[in-house]
Amino acid sequence: MIRSTATLTGSERRSHVSEAPILVTGATGNVGVEVARQLLAMGVRVRAAGRDPVGSDRYPTGAEIMPLDFDQRGTFAKAVRGVERVFLMRPPAISDTKRYIDPFIDICRAAGVKQIVFLSLLGAERMSFVPHAKIEAHLRDSTMEWTMLRASFFMQNLSTTHRAEIRDQDEIIVPAGCGKTSFIDVRDIAAVAVKALTEPGHGGKAYTLTGAEALDYDEVAATLSEVLGRQIRYTNPSLLAFLRYQLGHGTPLGMAAVMAGIYTTTRFGLGAQMTDEVQRLLGRPPISFRQFAEVNREVWLPDNSATASNRDTRSNTMTQSANTTTSQQQTPPQRREPPKALFAVLNPIMKTTIRSPLHGAFSKSLMTMTVTGRKSGRRYVIPIGYTQIGDTIYCGTKGGWYKNLRGGAPVMLRLRGRDVPATGRIIEDQEGLIEAYRTFLPKAPHYAGILGVRVDEHGEPNAEDVTSARADGHVVIEITPNK
Repeated sequence: MIRSTATLTGSERRSHVSEAPILVTGATGNVGVEVARQLLAMGVRVRAAGRDPVGSDRYPTGAEIMPLDFDQRGTFAKAVRGVERVFLMRPPAISDTKRYIDPFIDICRAAGVKQIVFLSLLGAERMSFVPHAKIEAHLRDSTMEWTMLRASFFMQNLSTTHRAEIRDQDEIIVPAGCGKTSFIDVRDIAAVAVKALTEPGHGGKAYTLTGAEALDYDEVAATLSEVLGRQIRYTNPSLLAFLRYQLGHGTPLGMAAVMAGIYTTTRFGLGAQMTDEVQRLLGRPPISFRQFAEVNREVWLPDNSATASNRDTRSNTMTQSANTTTSQQQTPPQRREPPKALFAVLNPIMKTTIRSPLHGAFSKSLMTMTVTGRKSGRRYVIPIGYTQIGDTIYCGTKGGWYKNLRGGAPVMLRLRGRDVPATGRIIEDQEGLIEAYRTFLPKAPHYAGILGVRVDEHGEPNAEDVTSARADGHVVIEITPNK
């Protein structure tokens, strides 16, 4: 039986640890730096690893600093030399774990590392498409002892990644809908990691780590408003608006797409799970969101001049938007297509969620369609938005798979929680597209923005815009469920 940290003495914990240093990867990140600090406070030798061993002041005092870059395999051997235990976290920018993380794990095994404690993701065991699940699988296949820390969303993301928008704009800009999140403080994650690294009994265990409450972002904004003494607003943007905001503020496309994917899982309720693991393992309750906000209050205190400037800019932007509304019919709108990287992240999530009990959260606008390739015989399962007018379902796309529906073809829909056999056909001629857009765009105005097609007050699509969208490969799929 595993005792809680509170019942073990420091000498009992240190007896499990040799004189060899513990390697902490990501040692300048929110979790890594806290793991290193807590280990050092116990008197454990720490080798703190990061991409830039001299360019950061976040490395904890007293640690041995070591370069480690998952893009550079030449840095692996020296980093793990003489190490028996490793705290491993995946750099957020890395999605190809087979190319970058698996070789590091293999070198750890070859070098005699006995244990890896891996910072994973809440629900990773149910989402085989996420990078964390792939790393977990490779660790399970190794001969080393492993411990998975499947952590919920970090509170510290609000004081780092989203700090500026809260500090300067009084806004939380994430596309999480009304979904709740069981936020956890990284100090609690680090405490569990330290326990797993310094005590026996955690090998082969996977711990699901959450806070003691699940909050939606309106509740997060309300708590921040109370702590900061000013109104903080949750904007709940669409995915496209979120991506435009992130890309406009310098976030790399791949990272923005991953963020969009994570917040999409929250929107559909996948981030609300709560467990008592922190309480059980640490012998105390998890740190609450209010405690976190009060401790970190100063990071959101605004620079008055910058804040005023940002607010003036937002005001001017809204005024300009209002002034240009009347000219929108004269100026063709810019086509706002989601980037391909977003689909690479979201499509697997959508396929899994549509077939889960959570499908009801969004089944009125999203379904999957299974299409069989005419030449290959391969089955394609495509998550796709739809609009239903009477018995007819309309979808817009520019994916090459639609060619399998030319002339009409059977499809299988996963629609509102059930399988629906149907027949799909492609509309790609000018007059047919105008008629289709005339029929469903008034009920799906967001799609007009994706197409870049103006629609007048009578619901009539602009013919020149339709021609332009058609030239760019956009078609309409008309689907009729089988009687």
